[in-house]
Amino acid sequence: MNQLIDFSKLNLNQMELMFANVKEEIKNTINQIAQTEDLNLSYEICFNKLLVTMNKVELQIYVFEIGKYHPNQEIRKKSNYLRKELSLFINNQLRREDINRKIQSYFYNKYSFEKQNLTEEQVAHVEKTIKEISYMGLTNQLIQDIDLKITNLKYKYYNNLESIPITIELNPDELEGCDQTFKKKRLILSISVFNHIMKYCEVRETRKKVYLKYFEDINLNSIILEEIINLRTQKANLLGFYSYSDLILDKTIAKNKFEVKNFLDKIFNKYNPQESIREIKSYLPTNFKLELWDLRFYAEKIKSEQTNFKLKEIESMLDFESVIKGIIKICKDLYGYEINEIVSPNLVYNSDVKLYSVINQGKILGYFYLDIKLKEYKIPGARVVCLTNKSELNLPIGLLVCNFTSKLLFDNVITLFHEFGHMIHFLSGKRLIPMNSMLTVPKDFVETPSKLFEMWAYSEYGLRQIVKSEYITNTDFSKLSFKLLSHHKILFPIEYSIYLMKAFIDLDLHSNKRIVHKEALKHYNKIFYLIESTPKEINILGAWPHIVGGYGSEFYSYLWSEFNAKRIYEKFKSRENDKKVGQAYIDLLLSKGSLMDFNEQINLFLNLKI
Repeated sequence: MNQLIDFSKLNLNQMELMFANVKEEIKNTINQIAQTEDLNLSYEICFNKLLVTMNKVELQIYVFEIGKYHPNQEIRKKSNYLRKELSLFINNQLRREDINRKIQSYFYNKYSFEKQNLTEEQVAHVEKTIKEISYMGLTNQLIQDIDLKITNLKYKYYNNLESIPITIELNPDELEGCDQTFKKKRLILSISVFNHIMKYCEVRETRKKVYLKYFEDINLNSIILEEIINLRTQKANLLGFYSYSDLILDKTIAKNKFEVKNFLDKIFNKYNPQESIREIKSYLPTNFKLELWDLRFYAEKIKSEQTNFKLKEIESMLDFESVIKGIIKICKDLYGYEINEIVSPNLVYNSDVKLYSVINQGKILGYFYLDIKLKEYKIPGARVVCLTNKSELNLPIGLLVCNFTSKLLFDNVITLFHEFGHMIHFLSGKRLIPMNSMLTVPKDFVETPSKLFEMWAYSEYGLRQIVKSEYITNTDFSKLSFKLLSHHKILFPIEYSIYLMKAFIDLDLHSNKRIVHKEALKHYNKIFYLIESTPKEINILGAWPHIVGGYGSEFYSYLWSEFNAKRIYEKFKSRENDKKVGQAYIDLLLSKGSLMDFNEQINLFLNLKI
């Protein structure tokens, strides 16, 4: 089994040696496959040999992935460079024409004889690879050139986000209404800081200034993303598809852009934010011109007045320690997972990072790092990074990254629950081949476990677990949950519309509609919020890493997954300590990776008699 990295020994020279070793191991294996006579080809040679090599070097590769969060700037810089170079090297090796000829030769001449002796995973490994070679044009030089350009542009985009943090200088009197924690001369505009200012800052000019700063175009990143989208369209066209969305959505639960568009239209009709906008306007003077930076501020005021409840009330009952401790308890109650901190300074890359092991029925499932404190050099947002995959050699290791200030906001709580949902999904997988793992699950399912886990944060049971110990005895958690849910539901379309609008814009951009993104934003601001003019400074493409990464055409997945998560939650409701439900959920929905019919498995779980 794998060993965790000793970061006390990590230096630039060691990283260079690791990089050279990984390249040599992979190249030697690829050459061995290429030099094998066609008569001697087998699954072991064409597939398993490379799989074993990748498992061996994975521990070194993950150093480059986690290194971009290291406090040492030189290590971060080296990590980013080596990650990019290694990604390009591996892609080039896997796309070698001689290798793909060998794989095709095996498939057409030997595979049918070996198939009956292969496992379900191995069969999927072979057939998915063949499909990738033909369907995705792995040996097509034009497509290889496009993929190379996209990879270089992605790294340039991410590097801009990492090297140019969104910051703003404000005086304390400009932040009236905000928590004292945020009243600093210079603020890093993480999403949680941005949300807090939008909801609570009484100074309208500050809200405007922060809004425009948050959505400014970082180092012309929007041009990079537009170029990526154009290249994606060219690739889809070369593969016989009209648009990139046609290519990508074919492998999702939704299946095509028409089904996605129909789904989004239904959501819009059900949660049309225009009614909420009219309600907000009725609260304001007749001649008040509502702007984008006003929406959440006045929505929060109306929510608080109608429920006689402010989120600050629940926030005062929480801290990061109590929330993380509560989430760990929930994982034990629901799934039987024991999550234990490993206290060893050498095994973490920063003093404020924590390392945990996850144990089920006496066996270690894997490990994960928890890195949640705000840093200027972190990419905005939160994410789970899969560092090593479950295999014959390795246990899975994950990294949960957030960007939180020292002040805990309820938005942070929801984010933590969301990301823990992803981490549990990752660590629960039983597939031993990455091509069949959680990493290749369609996006419109992969967000389901995370959206499901969010729901516990609003529940009577979940709140009882996450509050600080001094509040447990005298708190009516049923009443608290009711207030929190009521607050959440009032003017809900305003919050929901943020995801919905982005889903529409993402689908439009990737459907070959040849739209200008600023015109699209202006269009949707008008039909969503009845706002006639959108300031030209606002540019959502400048800091939208989801779309640069794996969510192009698939941003709708958050909304699609939430629909299924609500159905699954009903099965768990009031049965938090019933391990049978939790085990069935893991067995039927989390452990199978991408080797399942997702709608069928969801229905199987929902109809299970437990």
